Amino acid sequence: MISQPPPITAATSYETRLTLFEKVRTFTIEGAKIRIEEEGRTTDILLSDIVDVRCRYHPTRFQLNRFECLLQAKDGIKIKIGNLFYLGVADFEDRSPDYRKFVVALHVALAKLSPNCAFHSGITQTSLYFIAAFLIGSMLTLAFLILFLGASFPGMAVVKLIILILMIPISIKWFYKNKPKKYRIHAIPTDVLPPKVS
Repeated sequence: MISQPPPITAATSYETRLTLFEKVRTFTIEGAKIRIEEEGRTTDILLSDIVDVRCRYHPTRFQLNRFECLLQAKDGIKIKIGNLFYLGVADFEDRSPDYRKFVVALHVALAKLSPNCAFHSGITQTSLYFIAAFLIGSMLTLAFLILFLGASFPGMAVVKLIILILMIPISIKWFYKNKPKKYRIHAIPTDVLPPKVS
């Protein structure tokens, strides 16, 4: 008879709200399950049913320090946990220290209860190619407009050139952090976690 690993005894919770269209969700790792509470509705998922975890750096125009942890269970349920809490339009509270602690605790629990779970960092390979093609196309279009319409719109051409120059280091940083790869359960890449607060 194969012995089961001991369950996680201490409960660890994290509260988040990703967008205007979502309610506040509380995630709790308790025993052998993760509990998701949302406005009185509760869903329990066994940690042993989690088959895939993807941690990624996922900035937007308003959320430059945005990180996400995506979970997928055997039955197809997908869960997204983020480090920023939506307060209002373009207004987010950074909960990185609590998010980081929760994600690390989740990995510890999964190491004991779901040893066959796959761990990925960054985005998928398909998404990487699509986004790279889109960014390169956008930059080439902008460069073309600057070259051929610059004389007609000198002020606008300068603004566009500045935007193009600023996009290059941001894009390089994003691609570096989000290159898809697998990682070992006890070695979460630092690129896909908010930095530790000293």
